[in-house]
Amino acid sequence: MSPRPITVMYLMDSFFSPRGGTEGQLLQLIRALDRRRIDPRLVVFRPTTYLQQHPLPCPIQVLGISRRVSLHTLLTMLKLRRTIRRSRVALVHILLNDTSL
Repeated sequence: MSPRPITVMYLMDSFFSPRGGTEGQLLQLIRALDRRRIDPRLVVFRPTTYLQQHPLPCPIQVLGISRRVSLHTLLTMLKLRRTIRRSRVALVHILLNDTSL
């Protein structure tokens, strides 16, 4: 029996297009990961037209965060923390400015 894949969550502000530097590199990485070893997840603060029209090769969660400091943001981040723990996410890779705060 092979071991269960490690869940890695990529957290970023938004995903506008794979033509962007960070977005393009992340998409290439997600496509290249060995799914027997890594189970990638993408979580974004804001929805984008690109994500609505182009499915990515991993599950995507849109949090609906538009402001960095608000009660909604705080509650959403607390829910995300609970999701991370329950889903046994081994690593959260944070990308871009808003998510790093």
